[in-house]
Amino acid sequence: MGELSSSFRKPLCELDLNELNFIFVITGKPTSQKNYKRAGIRNGKSFIYTPANVQKWKNSAIYQLREQWLYAEAIPSGIEMEVDIYSYLGKGQSIDADNLAAGPLDAMEKAGIYANDYWVKRVMTERLKDKDSPRIVILLRNYQVNRKEPIVSG
Repeated sequence: MGELSSSFRKPLCELDLNELNFIFVITGKPTSQKNYKRAGIRNGKSFIYTPANVQKWKNSAIYQLREQWLYAEAIPSGIEMEVDIYSYLGKGQSIDADNLAAGPLDAMEKAGIYANDYWVKRVMTERLKDKDSPRIVILLRNYQVNRKEPIVSG
């Protein structure tokens, strides 16, 4: 299946930026992006590289997200968003929940869903198991400013 041509995508002006409510699914085993860079030495010189399994996951995630995004442009900077990330780990996987957020957030930016993940003000991540169908489910919506903040007295 080829990537959706930009000529078939909707203009962003058709999207009400005050009513964001999207669900994205990235199939395949979730991969931790935390501390994924590796150092190596070749011919006496050190270098930094991304392991093949991490790069493969990133490329697949970006492709899948682009296929699901129906708009010709990214959500622009200045639109505050929140994201819920549900990572369904496959057989034999054990990854800390906090390590499962960076990959999908970065992939969404690289896929052109939003211009900058800086504007994702709240991230909720949950680790689940599904040995038969590992995947990541992402809910993207406008940031809800009416949430109660914890009261901390000092």
